[in-house]
Amino acid sequence: MKRLYYIFLSLLLVGSAISCKKDFLEVQPLDKYSDEAVWKDPAIVQTFANNIYLGIPFPFQTLMVSSAVDESMAVWDWETGNVAKSLITPSYLGNWDPGFWTGPERQMVWEPTYKNIRACNLFLEKI
Repeated sequence: MKRLYYIFLSLLLVGSAISCKKDFLEVQPLDKYSDEAVWKDPAIVQTFANNIYLGIPFPFQTLMVSSAVDESMAVWDWETGNVAKSLITPSYLGNWDPGFWTGPERQMVWEPTYKNIRACNLFLEKI
């Protein structure tokens, strides 16, 4: 019985010595950079700024964004006339539908646009 007691006591002491790591909750995430790492390294800050510029859609493509308002008029309509005349509905978005075949407006949906605005605000705050 004493032998079992000593084995249990030694396991308890070894277990408590191993588990006494005080900073075990302060682990660096492996899937993203910490704020300190990003804003102290000029190369990562430059990459962050470049990604902001990549989020701005290129307006001069097959279907220009200016054709969706009364700023310009494309010779081919491709649903921009309906947008300028406010004839689109939530069930039919025309060229603002992410699945529309021309492509430039695929980047002009809410989620990526506001992610880019958030990245701009974060850059201005941290820089």
